[in-house]
Amino acid sequence: MDRSPHELAGKRRTFNAIHFKMTHRLSWSQLPARYGSQAVLRQNFTSYQRSGLFVRLRDALKDNPDGADLVRWLGKVIPDRPARRGTASGTNSDQDSSDGNPENRTVA
Repeated sequence: MDRSPHELAGKRRTFNAIHFKMTHRLSWSQLPARYGSQAVLRQNFTSYQRSGLFVRLRDALKDNPDGADLVRWLGKVIPDRPARRGTASGTNSDQDSSDGNPENRTVA
């Protein structure tokens, strides 16, 4: 399926926002306005996590030496196990199920 340049630019902006957020340990509300709507970014991030997109990207890149940094980063974005609806039990110790920000992690 061909994607329009506009659609691809939007997806690229979303991935850049997620990367920026995780790298700088920011909340969604702290992201620069250039990334767009906080609500849309958060919704896209959650959708990507639930769909397994980050796992598929990591698995596709894990044997490529040029993708080592991205594979490490994806490891921080991917929960250890699937989250159960309404709980934070699906998160690893470095992130919160709602946004993946280590600063917002759930303490057991």
